[in-house]
Amino acid sequence: MLLTDDAIEGAKPGGKPYKLSDGRSLYLLISPSGSKLWRLDYRIDGRRRTLALGRYPRISIARARGLTEEARDLLARGIDPGEAKRLARLGRIAAAPKRFLMDSDGSLVVRLPRRTLCLSPEETQDLRAFLTATRGVGGCDADH
Repeated sequence: MLLTDDAIEGAKPGGKPYKLSDGRSLYLLISPSGSKLWRLDYRIDGRRRTLALGRYPRISIARARGLTEEARDLLARGIDPGEAKRLARLGRIAAAPKRFLMDSDGSLVVRLPRRTLCLSPEETQDLRAFLTATRGVGGCDADH
């Protein structure tokens, strides 16, 4: 039987995690803390794997089912959906703009929205010493 929003909303946390099945290895894991997490069990190369699809209600039932179909399409082509997800995440991280760059000589380049700040190796070393010395000192007061 397929899950409904009412069934999910009515699921209460217990003493240990439990599963609400939506069929075809898609389920909602209800944790003792009350979080509701979509999971998909699958097999590839003879090994059982679990793919995390996201948190309910951020990922709706329809979206979780759609992600399940996408994963099944990858499996049909012999691609591990967990590995594909990991590689996609790494690609997004690598494609993110680099705000801080350290040159081989030790100089630091900081890219800001309207300018770029370049610190010499000596200035970079001074900045590191300052940050180390002030670690744990009160927060930043942006109003002054």
